[in-house]
Amino acid sequence: LLLLEAEDYTLKKRVDLQEARLKFGLAISTAARAGFQHDNALANERAGVFFEHQGDSEWASIYICRSYERWAIYGAHSICKQLKARYPRYITDQLQRSSSNESNQSQRRSAESAKYRWSFTLFQ
Repeated sequence: LLLLEAEDYTLKKRVDLQEARLKFGLAISTAARAGFQHDNALANERAGVFFEHQGDSEWASIYICRSYERWAIYGAHSICKQLKARYPRYITDQLQRSSSNESNQSQRRSAESAKYRWSFTLFQ
């Protein structure tokens, strides 16, 4: 809902960029606190697209890079490819390597957690 409110705000004729940043920031932080990685990644992506259209490449770069990192951790590698193709000036090779390492660590943690849950149910 907060992401929709941020998107709706950006559709106005006159948009205060600081207010838009606050609305997107609230959507992003709420998704992160709730553990909704995909919503966090999407909110960062949408904020990046908005600031790109506003000509603010500094904030666009921040949000697009965060989105790329979050999508990689989530395991959405096809979305990462799309972002890399659409925004190559923001997504560097270093960012790709860093996100790949985080994604691998996240997958290992998920696998270990699944093993623990499986063994726990055997002994109940």
